[in-house]
Amino acid sequence: MMEHEKYANMIESIFDVACLLDCNGKIVAVNTWFERFFQRLALDILGKSVTDFICSSELHQFLVATESKKIEGLYLSFEGTSVVTQEDKLQLLGWGHRISEEPWLFCVVLKEKVDTSIRELSEVRLSSLINEMHEVIYTLLPDLTVTYISKNVFSMLGYNQSEVVGRKFIDFLDPTEYPDLQSIPWADIKNSDDVELCFLSKGLSKVWVKTRIRMHTSEQGVVYSQGIFYDITESKAASLALAVSEERYRLLVTQMQDGLAIHELVFDSSHQPTDYRFLEVNDAYAKITGLSKNIVGKTVKEVIPNVEPFWIERFAKVALTQIPVQFEDYSNELNKWFRVSAYSTVVNQFAVIVEDITEQKQRLQQVEYLSYHDALTGLYNRYFIDESIRRLDTLRNYPLALVMMDVNGLKEINDTYGHDHGDRLLVEFAEKLKEVFRKDDILGRMGGDEFLVVLPRTTEDDVIQLIQRTNAIKLSFSKGGYMASVAMGYAIKTKESEDIYAKFVEADNRMYGHKRSMKQLCY
Repeated sequence: MMEHEKYANMIESIFDVACLLDCNGKIVAVNTWFERFFQRLALDILGKSVTDFICSSELHQFLVATESKKIEGLYLSFEGTSVVTQEDKLQLLGWGHRISEEPWLFCVVLKEKVDTSIRELSEVRLSSLINEMHEVIYTLLPDLTVTYISKNVFSMLGYNQSEVVGRKFIDFLDPTEYPDLQSIPWADIKNSDDVELCFLSKGLSKVWVKTRIRMHTSEQGVVYSQGIFYDITESKAASLALAVSEERYRLLVTQMQDGLAIHELVFDSSHQPTDYRFLEVNDAYAKITGLSKNIVGKTVKEVIPNVEPFWIERFAKVALTQIPVQFEDYSNELNKWFRVSAYSTVVNQFAVIVEDITEQKQRLQQVEYLSYHDALTGLYNRYFIDESIRRLDTLRNYPLALVMMDVNGLKEINDTYGHDHGDRLLVEFAEKLKEVFRKDDILGRMGGDEFLVVLPRTTEDDVIQLIQRTNAIKLSFSKGGYMASVAMGYAIKTKESEDIYAKFVEADNRMYGHKRSMKQLCY
């Protein structure tokens, strides 16, 4: 058994944020507290560098310490995630312990130094977008113990997070639907898509969900499952209602919040489905799609002349095979995202239940944007820059240049005139950097007042010209004797044998050397 596998379970028993590192600073194991603290699942953490979480101002100190294998007693500051702003940055006390006879294996334990209220505020901001989503995200141990569940489980099942975490997943299933829990094929479910389950809410009402779950085994042998489920109670009820009397069916349909429409296929002379006709729609369908209820009797091509062919193809397959489907897709003509369930109980006819998920998709896009961009300047964030450096470190991109920049006097400006002035200065500087550097150059804010530009296929002469153009930038801030200036340093990797992170340190050292030597550089 490898050493990091042997000690992976050990750190789970630590009641502080803890991770296991190899000699390259790569995270090979984390405990549950690490996942919760940084608001990331283990799957998104393993294999990444611990430098992804260290504040940029102390990165050099950490790199020097790891180079000498002396991280015991080291005090560092850490950031939460890329969504956390500089003001919300969590300050932590960290130290390392070598836990193996092999010199490459270290355990890093982090302890908080800041007030709990600051951490709680940061966690709320980090998870706010996720908690607004309709879906519930969860993590299970192999014995089906819930180790994490998102806050919006309350709106779906009526339980608080604390009432769910630590209990068995099966404790919440409706016993009337599953009289023999042992007969449920959990081995298959734990690695499946679109499995329907019925929960019993805290208010003792049935809640049908569709879950997608994946079982993972890390290199350390830690087995866990990650999944997501969403409420399909109304869709489930609607599909069952198709088999009951017309009166009861119509009553249900008119009260649905989801849109419902019934269609029949239209065939060409070769008996190939080429269109479909609206037979009935409820009020919610008209409201969700923006179409009038007067579409009944018309075909979709008459209502939406440029309808995408895949809509007709998917629904025709349902009507001809009577195999239900559920999917999410975007309608160019209606400019909306929809979650669609399609069923057929009569050959050549089908019913669809639609939900407008446009806002949900936009929130997901916002989360994705924030995961790669700095919230203040709109430049790429540290995480994206680190990934870009690793991605571009190939022979075809040499010479690969790194330019570090540090805005001087930002702390004094913030302290004297307020953070609004400092923020405006950073935004203005970022915008002018876009004017100086090329389209293919990658501009990022590393945190605070530090910026980094990654320039693939760039010679030293080109770098110097770009630095000179940067020096020529005129910024508007000049008050009370403070004039905005910037310190810069660069390094260039020209050979495959050179270490790109050593070049990063070289550029950083040059920048701080420039910062110490310069008295005042005006823009």
